[in-house]
Amino acid sequence: MTIRIERRETQAGVTVELHGWLREDVLGELEGVCGSVPGPLLLNLSRLAGADQAGLRALRSRVDAGARLEGVSPYIRLLLESVDRP
Repeated sequence: MTIRIERRETQAGVTVELHGWLREDVLGELEGVCGSVPGPLLLNLSRLAGADQAGLRALRSRVDAGARLEGVSPYIRLLLESVDRP
């Protein structure tokens, strides 16, 4: 398993937690979970160990579209800041 994606709905919106490694081959699963969110999206990255460039671009795209981040390690934050935007 490279990643586990958990979705929780709260009064404040939807929280999606990522556990493991976000790689290009699982982006369809992430899109399926995040793409159906009707309101505010919170991405909890406290258990995200790493991501390839495609995974980082997908996260950056979600942030650019209004998703908020929570629990981002300094390592993941640095990677997200350095990713090329489309």
